[in-house]
Parts: sequence; structure tokens; C-alpha cells
Amino acid sequence: MAMEVPVEIAGFEGRGLKLRTASFFAGPKLFIDGQEVKGKRKRYVLGDNRGNQVEFLFRFNGLDPAPRIDVGGRVLRVARPLRWYEYAWIALPVSIVFGGGVLGVLCGLPAIYTSVQIFRTERAPLLKYLFTGSISCGSILAYIGLVVLFDFLAGA
Repeated sequence: MAMEVPVEIAGFEGRGLKLRTASFFAGPKLFIDGQEVKGKRKRYVLGDNRGNQVEFLFRFNGLDPAPRIDVGGRVLRVARPLRWYEYAWIALPVSIVFGGGVLGVLCGLPAIYTSVQIFRTERAPLLKYLFTGSISCGSILAYIGLVVLFDFLAGA
């Protein structure tokens, strides 16, 4: 559920420069002129409209799938950072990730990732909290269900 965000940088006008945010299985990707740019270790070198080589460096912020981009020493935010209360709201599944072993990770990480993606959408705030709250509760119920199932199977 990656998002595509147009990136506005002087020297790259009319080139369709855009960022595809990280997905659950892939990191962020940079595109220009409709083609994916191949980079090394979060570093990309692109030719601007004048033919100069410009280095792009992705900088990450915790669980947020939208990185900041360092362009020639200037940091560009492609999306607003998540607020502290949005991180706090997402924290419920984090408890099962750290306290629930492998099952906690299997149930909690997808919930955390999906919740962060939902907070990045343009939905109404109330809907964001309803969706992410439901996802958090669902992940905890799934965790409890799996624990009970494995406990039952181990005792049989």
C-alpha cells in the first residue's frame, strides 16, 4: 500500500520526479521521467535539467514509510511527519510485538505498518482513528486467538 508523492525540486521541473513510499516488503523508490532510478544504500545520483549530477539521500524517521530526502545538503520533507499522538495511538500493537514473541511479531507488525499507512491518507481524522483502532484491536484478538490455539494444540 505504497503512496506515490510528487517531489518538487528546482532543476528537475517537468521531469515527473516522484517518490514511492516504502511498502511492507520493499523500501522507497525514486522515479524520474517515468523510470525507476537505481540507487545504492539509499543514495541516488540524478542528472538535473542542466546536466549537473545531484545526489539524493533518503533519511528515515522510525516507522514512517515516507522518508525525508537530502538533496545537496538541503532536507526536503515529502510528507508531514506523524504527530506524537498518532504514534501513541499506533502503540497498542507494539506491546504485542515486544511482549508476544514470534506470534506477537506476526500479529503486531502488519497492524503497525497498516496503521501508519492509514494515517498518511487523506481520510477524515475520525475515520483514521476508527480504522486504526479496529486494526489494533483485531491484531490483539488475532494474537490471543493464536496463543489459545497453540496452547490447545500443545496440550492435546
